[in-house]
Amino acid sequence: MRKEKKKYRILIVDDNEECLKVVKAIIPRSYKDWEIDINTVHIQVEKIGEGNYCIATETISEIASLSVQPFDLILMDFGYRHKDLKLEDIFTKCPSRSVTEFEKYMLNPHTLVTQGHKCLDNKSFQNFYNNFECFNKTIHVYTYNSTKAREFMPTVDSYCENKVKDAFQHATVNMLDTRKELFNDAKFEKVKDGNDEYYYFILAKYLKQLIILDISNNIFNKEISDARHIKIKQTSTVIGALVLFCSLLGASTQFFGSLIVVFFQTRDFLMAIVFILFTLIIIIFGGTLVLYFIKKILPKLLNNNA
Repeated sequence: MRKEKKKYRILIVDDNEECLKVVKAIIPRSYKDWEIDINTVHIQVEKIGEGNYCIATETISEIASLSVQPFDLILMDFGYRHKDLKLEDIFTKCPSRSVTEFEKYMLNPHTLVTQGHKCLDNKSFQNFYNNFECFNKTIHVYTYNSTKAREFMPTVDSYCENKVKDAFQHATVNMLDTRKELFNDAKFEKVKDGNDEYYYFILAKYLKQLIILDISNNIFNKEISDARHIKIKQTSTVIGALVLFCSLLGASTQFFGSLIVVFFQTRDFLMAIVFILFTLIIIIFGGTLVLYFIKKILPKLLNNNA
């Protein structure tokens, strides 16, 4: 009979639709005993006035719809901007380098969660809140912090991390600066410029490894947990049976020993010798049985596959 695969649900959130397509194409649909269920959401940013932007309600509703069932892992881009806005344009629009001003143009996961509180109906919000905002496993948040971004905001790393942790207070947040992870050094930034498809490809390969690593950790932790449960349960049963057997063996020898003393006191030496021999047989047979049990049977009972 074919073993049914367990489902591993992933949510990937990004404002770049082409990047999502490449990522979804590269990530495998299964790994070992797990079926990988890939759910992607394209963050669409809308302009709501001069110098003001928001995440489309349809995007947030899509996340809420996918959140009907819990996720095992969430991967998300950090910054979301309107398709007509370039990062350099945003820097130009924020000469004072004010974070408040910057966040009017560059939205983030905290914006996503905040808007979810405002635009969803009660039923959708419960799904969004329970399985997305209150997600309690690992969230990998990736972003490309270029040299220009660091010059604009020297504390960009801590800024990004604080925003995500404030939005997802129950999750284990893993921040990934893809410039460091994929290119290692700022001098390789020119590799990314004008080569978006290449960046999407190596990012997808990197995210694939994160997913496989997370599934492997789940498998390892489950095996450890199962082995601990099996051994504790079986050890208790086995040791209990062993103690009971030894107790009965001890009680039997004590009983026959008291009878032997009585026979000697009444000078019934024949019966005393018979019971001495009988007691010795019980001790030898019982001891041999205990040793056989410990050597042969006990290791099999404590085997993980038992």
